[in-house]
Amino acid sequence: MKGPDVAHISHVELLTPKAPESLEFFTNVMGMEIEATEGGSVYLRGWGDYQRWTLKLTESNTSGMGEMSLRAWDDEALQRRVALIEASGLGEGWIDGDVGHGPAYRVESRIPGADVNSYIAFAGVIAAGLHGIENKLDPGDAFVGNAYTDPDVEHIPSTLVEAIDLFEHSEIARNAFGEDVHHHILNSAKQEWAAFNRAVTDWELRRNFEQF
Repeated sequence: MKGPDVAHISHVELLTPKAPESLEFFTNVMGMEIEATEGGSVYLRGWGDYQRWTLKLTESNTSGMGEMSLRAWDDEALQRRVALIEASGLGEGWIDGDVGHGPAYRVESRIPGADVNSYIAFAGVIAAGLHGIENKLDPGDAFVGNAYTDPDVEHIPSTLVEAIDLFEHSEIARNAFGEDVHHHILNSAKQEWAAFNRAVTDWELRRNFEQF
């Protein structure tokens, strides 16, 4: 019996400015095994993983998530997903795939930050899509151009404060995640903002020393 077109998350690439320390953590603390190395990347497999590897650690100047790969149920499912993505104009094209993986189709989403929790991000995107389908919302025509500079395009929140306010008062998010998870995510974001406000950044030091 065939399952859904998208079977599960295949692998995640994490970017780290402290490659030795990160590798030490995932191997000695989390018990993962090194399957391959290539360039500045190390490919790791967890206990019980039936795929060759599921985590890719890549040395970088910044930390974050480089990419997340979804595994299709079979080749036909992959072709169906690709056809829909290409019809939407969001695809970037086929790539050779990574170590031990076959051909893959690349899609770029710039809505979440690179440090996003991938599970929460995908759950939010899926919930938003289902909400639109169930309520027969009109998404409008596909946008062509530079959405970052077009003043007529409605933008997502540009600061954590704006995002917290919208998420806190969103009944759609509350219903999608459930009361407990919604509260946990909201509290984590508020604590992050509070911690940031207790810190003095390099930018503030440079600017205020010059002006005051």
